[in-house]
Amino acid sequence: TFGSSLSMPPNWKVREKTLTPYLQFNLDTYLGGVSLRGNIGAQAQHTSQRAEGERVAPGSAITGNAITLIPVVGSASYTKFLPSANLIFGFGDNDDLRVSAARTLARPRMDQMNASLGVSGNITHLTSTDPNQAFFSASGGNAKLKPTMADNYNVSYEHYFSGGNGYECKASDAKNSDVCRSGGGGYVALSGYYLKLTDYINPNAAFLYDFSSFLPFGLTPAQQAQLGTPLGIVSGPTNDGHGYVKGAQLTLNLPFNLIAQPLDGFGMILTGNRTNSSLVFAGNSNPITVPGLSKWVANGTLYYQHDGFEARISDSYRSSFLGEVSGISASRIEQTIQGGSSYDAQVSYSFDSGALKGLTLIAQG
Repeated sequence: TFGSSLSMPPNWKVREKTLTPYLQFNLDTYLGGVSLRGNIGAQAQHTSQRAEGERVAPGSAITGNAITLIPVVGSASYTKFLPSANLIFGFGDNDDLRVSAARTLARPRMDQMNASLGVSGNITHLTSTDPNQAFFSASGGNAKLKPTMADNYNVSYEHYFSGGNGYECKASDAKNSDVCRSGGGGYVALSGYYLKLTDYINPNAAFLYDFSSFLPFGLTPAQQAQLGTPLGIVSGPTNDGHGYVKGAQLTLNLPFNLIAQPLDGFGMILTGNRTNSSLVFAGNSNPITVPGLSKWVANGTLYYQHDGFEARISDSYRSSFLGEVSGISASRIEQTIQGGSSYDAQVSYSFDSGALKGLTLIAQG
């Protein structure tokens, strides 16, 4: 085997430049007796990326001071058009139909665009003309990697209860919690969604690479004359995946004063979500689930609020899912992670008047 006994050099740099012009039109009108509000628009994202890395020179040893590193550079540029539409149809004061569609992208991790290469040569394949069984092979990142694309479609119907007030967050640390997103009113909502995934990043793929610039790579002139092909395979990430995510969610936010006035301040929020996903990579017809997604997710919260005092307890459940864990040398390994429940509780008091106005005391666990 030619090349080096040293694995892929860890030193690399990635630089991205992104220009994002966009145009948005807001809507607020009526179609007969139905109100229409929302927006439509589009982005045009132009990205230029450049990755700098290293490879080990042929013959370098893993010990001593004989290691020689050679620069490796790669780059790519692309433009993505991202239209979107978010429309809310209001039927009276208590019912909304929300419809949305959008194209979105998720950029590669920086380490996946690493330009560094660990290159090796197998002298027993010197005369082979098949790139899959060639003299050259390597492992590394992919400086030409592009984002994962998703076409998102969502529809939901929401009915708001008349009368009564629900949970209204005042504690500064809770303003972004699920409890607070309902806007303080009771409602029930049923939603469905579908995402079509393209150019999904396969972290364990392989792609064709021209190693001509690496010659002579320790080969004698006679051996170079026998070289069957300068092409070979690099083990690294590519955009060869496609699939989908689809599911439905049911949410109920119920202030208990709608049941009995003495229960004013008490309430509950229940959410259940069922998701199916499928992901297929090139050369492998067996689908996997999209990493990080559970088939079942459920959340339940009981709360009480009165005159600045807030208390809540929540249970969040998710079923098992395909996730990533750290392996040898901080590499990422996919494996099924067991689901389960997590519980949290919070008690707080906000001073709304006097010398301590604006101060909130919080205890949570």
